[in-house]
Amino acid sequence: MAGIGQQQNNTMAEGIRKMLQNITDMKLMPDADLPWLINMETEMIQYLRPPDPNQQQQVTPDMQQMAPAMAQSMGGNQAPMPNMDEMARMTGQ
Repeated sequence: MAGIGQQQNNTMAEGIRKMLQNITDMKLMPDADLPWLINMETEMIQYLRPPDPNQQQQVTPDMQQMAPAMAQSMGGNQAPMPNMDEMARMTGQ
Protein backbone atom coordinates (compact mmCIF):
# COMPACT_ATOMS: atom_id res chain seq x y z
CA MET A 1 0.00 0.00 0.00
CA ALA A 2 1.44 3.35 -1.01
CA GLY A 3 1.64 6.10 1.53
CA ILE A 4 0.23 9.58 1.09
CA GLY A 5 2.01 11.41 -1.70
CA GLN A 6 3.58 8.28 -3.16
CA GLN A 7 2.75 7.30 -6.71
CA GLN A 8 2.16 3.65 -7.37
CA ASN A 9 3.59 1.95 -10.45
CA ASN A 10 0.77 -0.39 -11.37
CA THR A 11 1.80 -0.84 -14.98
CA MET A 12 5.03 -1.24 -16.86
CA ALA A 13 4.27 1.96 -18.79
CA GLU A 14 4.05 3.93 -15.52
CA GLY A 15 7.36 2.44 -14.40
CA ILE A 16 9.03 3.35 -17.70
CA ARG A 17 7.72 6.91 -17.43
CA LYS A 18 9.31 7.14 -13.99
CA MET A 19 12.58 5.79 -15.40
CA LEU A 20 12.42 8.42 -18.17
CA GLN A 21 12.26 11.13 -15.51
CA ASN A 22 15.29 9.58 -13.80
CA ILE A 23 17.18 9.57 -17.11
CA THR A 24 16.36 13.25 -17.55
CA ASP A 25 17.81 13.93 -14.10
CA MET A 26 20.92 11.82 -14.85
CA LYS A 27 21.61 13.78 -18.05
CA LEU A 28 22.39 16.80 -15.85
CA MET A 29 25.02 14.98 -13.77
CA PRO A 30 28.66 15.88 -14.47
CA ASP A 31 29.69 12.29 -15.21
CA ALA A 32 26.65 11.52 -17.40
CA ASP A 33 27.23 9.17 -20.34
CA LEU A 34 24.97 11.14 -22.66
CA PRO A 35 25.06 8.80 -25.70
CA TRP A 36 24.10 5.82 -23.52
CA LEU A 37 21.37 7.76 -21.70
CA ILE A 38 19.94 9.10 -24.95
CA ASN A 39 19.93 5.59 -26.43
CA MET A 40 18.10 4.20 -23.38
CA GLU A 41 15.64 7.09 -23.44
CA THR A 42 14.95 6.53 -27.14
CA GLU A 43 14.35 2.81 -26.63
CA MET A 44 11.89 3.51 -23.81
CA ILE A 45 10.00 6.14 -25.80
CA GLN A 46 9.73 3.79 -28.77
CA TYR A 47 8.38 1.09 -26.46
CA LEU A 48 5.72 3.42 -25.07
CA ARG A 49 4.73 5.01 -28.39
CA PRO A 50 2.22 2.97 -30.40
CA PRO A 51 3.31 2.12 -33.94
CA ASP A 52 2.20 4.60 -36.59
CA PRO A 53 0.15 2.70 -39.19
CA ASN A 54 0.85 5.44 -41.75
CA GLN A 55 4.60 5.06 -41.46
CA GLN A 56 6.01 2.49 -43.85
CA GLN A 57 9.30 0.92 -42.96
CA GLN A 58 11.85 2.02 -45.48
CA VAL A 59 14.41 -0.57 -46.53
CA THR A 60 17.76 1.10 -46.96
CA PRO A 61 20.68 -0.34 -48.94
CA ASP A 62 22.43 -0.99 -45.60
CA MET A 63 19.51 -3.14 -44.47
CA GLN A 64 19.57 -5.09 -47.72
CA GLN A 65 23.27 -5.81 -47.26
CA MET A 66 22.73 -6.88 -43.65
CA ALA A 67 19.94 -9.35 -44.45
CA PRO A 68 22.17 -12.22 -45.69
CA ALA A 69 24.52 -11.83 -42.72
CA MET A 70 21.60 -11.85 -40.31
CA ALA A 71 20.13 -14.94 -41.96
CA GLN A 72 23.50 -16.68 -41.65
CA SER A 73 23.79 -15.82 -37.95
CA MET A 74 20.22 -16.99 -37.32
CA GLY A 75 20.82 -20.48 -38.62
CA GLY A 76 21.56 -19.78 -42.24
CA ASN A 77 23.25 -23.18 -42.56
CA GLN A 78 19.83 -24.76 -42.96
CA ALA A 79 18.58 -25.77 -46.38
CA PRO A 80 16.80 -22.98 -48.24
CA MET A 81 13.01 -23.02 -48.39
CA PRO A 82 11.76 -24.71 -51.56
CA ASN A 83 9.90 -22.69 -54.14
CA MET A 84 6.26 -23.50 -53.41
CA ASP A 85 5.19 -22.94 -57.03
CA GLU A 86 7.78 -25.45 -58.17
CA MET A 87 6.66 -27.91 -55.48
CA ALA A 88 3.03 -27.60 -56.62
CA ARG A 89 4.07 -28.14 -60.26
CA MET A 90 6.09 -31.23 -59.37
CA THR A 91 3.33 -32.78 -57.28
CA GLY A 92 0.66 -31.97 -59.85
CA GLN A 93 -1.41 -29.79 -57.55
